[in-house]
Amino acid sequence: MKLGMNMLLWSTDVSGSEYDETFAMLKDAGFDGVEIPIFRPRGRQVRGARRAPRRSGARAPRRVGAGADDNPISDDPAVRAEAVAATRANLDSAAALGAPRICGPLGAPLGVFSGAPPTAAERDRAVAYLQEVAPYAEERGVTIVLEYLNRFEMYLTNTAADLAALVREVGHSHCG
Repeated sequence: MKLGMNMLLWSTDVSGSEYDETFAMLKDAGFDGVEIPIFRPRGRQVRGARRAPRRSGARAPRRVGAGADDNPISDDPAVRAEAVAATRANLDSAAALGAPRICGPLGAPLGVFSGAPPTAAERDRAVAYLQEVAPYAEERGVTIVLEYLNRFEMYLTNTAADLAALVREVGHSHCG
């Protein structure tokens, strides 16, 4: 088993050199890797994240999450297209970083709620989105690792059973 630490405990943006001591401390403490939060996969945050493994000595899985502007289960096709574009950018940066995976609550947005339980249409849109980005992940040698969260953070998948059913429906080796 490998142990990793989520850098969200320190900041949503760990791209600056002010986290060098934290990366070194985590390496010295025996962690095998760090989760680098990248919510907008472009620019300074990605460039800084590419330095993280060199600073920590560990390969860095990526943590990403969608919001209202790139919601993969939105009923607006333009918003769903932005979710695909953002995920592809994350996959590109993960591949450039040498990270074997991106992980996080990718199937639905964080903190965006409809006020009702997930609908069949939202679930279908989540499956379609993941089936679209999984082959792109495979081409880059990166696996998408989905995370379920409690109902106060996300409403699509709140249990391991919810998430396992979604992953089975996606049915791709680079989405788990």
